[in-house]
Amino acid sequence: MVESFTSVKIFTIFGSIFSLLANMQFGRSLLLKYPEQFSYGLVTHEPPSEEKLAKTWFSVTFYGEGWKEELANADDQYSIPVNRAIVTRVKGRNPAYGSTCTCLVLAAITVITETNKLPSTGGVYTPGYAFANTSLIKELDENGVTFEVLSEKDLPLVSKY
Repeated sequence: MVESFTSVKIFTIFGSIFSLLANMQFGRSLLLKYPEQFSYGLVTHEPPSEEKLAKTWFSVTFYGEGWKEELANADDQYSIPVNRAIVTRVKGRNPAYGSTCTCLVLAAITVITETNKLPSTGGVYTPGYAFANTSLIKELDENGVTFEVLSEKDLPLVSKY
């Protein structure tokens, strides 16, 4: 969220300067050498303090559309337009060092302990599909990375044509 129109102006000015400098070799050298001056102190060469990491959090909202009905065969195609929508949110603390590590370790533990619940047909899968039948979401929720469904609704049937 932007607090005021003045914040938008300041952000636009800093963004324009950054963009201009990033397009030139000399400018990139300046940005890398003096990040504090070009980021209003937000970016430095120093690692973040433990206190700052503890206060950092993230929240990502997802919107998806699909079908209520499952296809009988994975090779089949839907003949109707999408008829279901969902909005979800994932939240956690310390995304750089904390939640990322938590997600990685718990996913690895799930792969080791729940192999029988993972897809067995081979290939490359999205995490949502690969871990759909496992306890990964429950484990993440219990360890500070929370998943919540904000809304689910049926969509009106609209012809593609």
